[in-house]
Amino acid sequence: MSFIFGGLRKAYTALITGSPNAAPTNAADAPPDTKEEQGPAAVYPEEVPWDEHPCLSCDNPCSSHKQIPDYLKIDYEEPLLGSMKPYRRHVLFTTPGRTPRNWVTNLEQEEASLAMELSVGAKAAGAALGCRVIVTAVDDDAGQQAACAGAPLLREGEVLVLPEMVALGPITAVNARTAIESFLVSGEAPAGMTARAVGPWRAAPGAAADGAAKDAADGVADGTADGAADGAAGAAAEAAGAAAGAAAAAAGPGGGDGGAWASLVLVCAHKLRDKRCGVAAPLIMEELRAECTKHGLGNQVAVMGCSHVGGHKFAGNLIVYGPGGGHWYGRVKPCHAAAIVDTHIVQGRVIKELWRGRMDA
Repeated sequence: MSFIFGGLRKAYTALITGSPNAAPTNAADAPPDTKEEQGPAAVYPEEVPWDEHPCLSCDNPCSSHKQIPDYLKIDYEEPLLGSMKPYRRHVLFTTPGRTPRNWVTNLEQEEASLAMELSVGAKAAGAALGCRVIVTAVDDDAGQQAACAGAPLLREGEVLVLPEMVALGPITAVNARTAIESFLVSGEAPAGMTARAVGPWRAAPGAAADGAAKDAADGVADGTADGAADGAAGAAAEAAGAAAGAAAAAAGPGGGDGGAWASLVLVCAHKLRDKRCGVAAPLIMEELRAECTKHGLGNQVAVMGCSHVGGHKFAGNLIVYGPGGGHWYGRVKPCHAAAIVDTHIVQGRVIKELWRGRMDA
């Protein structure tokens, strides 16, 4: 009898206190033995170039884009800000022969797999460095790596480390644990391996033009001939830079200043982990790629499906890496693709309405 009463008392305590041992309340959003990844209370950093305008210009309901089905339960109430855990390093790997549709629920729990070995090594490195390191599978289903064969983000047998933008290899399940820990801690490629520089990111194509316009406006605001002249000179210099950037973009991957890539967009597509991201991701990626093509960035912006990043209830979830760091967005719809490409990738401004957080500097 004491055993029964003890069990009832534990259950009552868990109900009242919200014990961490309690089962997840949403099995679709939090698989067994996992917890929703939630960061601490956060604020919008002042140094980030925010865009605070509504990011949707579509009709409501929209008839121009494919829509995420209504039967998927997306959370539109809980604040997005602070809904991801802080981290400083991100390790990406590929899964040849497997796609987001058949990735197992917990890749990192597959015994002796590349995912498990990388996760263990990254956790050890994080403990040594005093920061969080996340490990994510990616899928280049559109063949964008082949389109940029001279400078791919990831070659077979490599992992990509961000924010360093270094591809480390050859990596296998046998050497991954010690190799990734050693590289993250020391910054040096282990013996027998190569650390291939992929970056830096190309400057956002529209950033220089925006700066030129600001300089001209600042000069006029000075109200003096010298101020106006200085503003005009600065505007002319930045306009020249913008023209050079446009020429580099036209030259294609590997041309001009910076690396081959302007941005990497990771869209959570881990269907067996949660159906919401699995259904939303292909729709969002299709629109993102179409918008990149419209801007002439089809071979400079890699849009890839990725494994679980946390926050499935905020689907679609994506991370945009580029010159401004790594920014997380939630509640993304196919209708948002135009704003993400034009505002964030081209103009270098971060969409406040969808922002969850960012990679720590």
